[in-house]
Amino acid sequence: STDNELLITGVQLEIGDVATAFEHEMLSETLHKCQRYYEKSHEYGTAPTHGFVGGNYEIWQSRATSGTSAVYYTIQYKVRKRASASVTTFSNTASGAGYYHISGNADYTNGSINGGERKFSIRMPSTGNQNEYLFSWVSDAEL
Repeated sequence: STDNELLITGVQLEIGDVATAFEHEMLSETLHKCQRYYEKSHEYGTAPTHGFVGGNYEIWQSRATSGTSAVYYTIQYKVRKRASASVTTFSNTASGAGYYHISGNADYTNGSINGGERKFSIRMPSTGNQNEYLFSWVSDAEL
């Protein structure tokens, strides 16, 4: 029948023939373990996407420079990754670009992202004395 449901919670897989007592973990402990592999700037229940709205932990970076040199922005991870992670950034618009340059009113793809186990940095072009960027990100160090 299509109206039958089976809901399961509190499952623990065991190796071997003997079951041990159920291990209860706090959400913070489970989240810490998961963030070794995957971390994002969006809220927990929000899928990473372009066109995010306020409150999804987008990052707004503003830096004044002289001339048109590059701007570098570094983000520290909350948890050290198991290996160097790949990073994807998302613009505030639905165009699919990597970040949105507010001052220039334009989308850009990522110039370069340098990542590691503890942090990543993004190189963004500078277009003058005021540079404001809006983006969100996902860091993935899965197996």
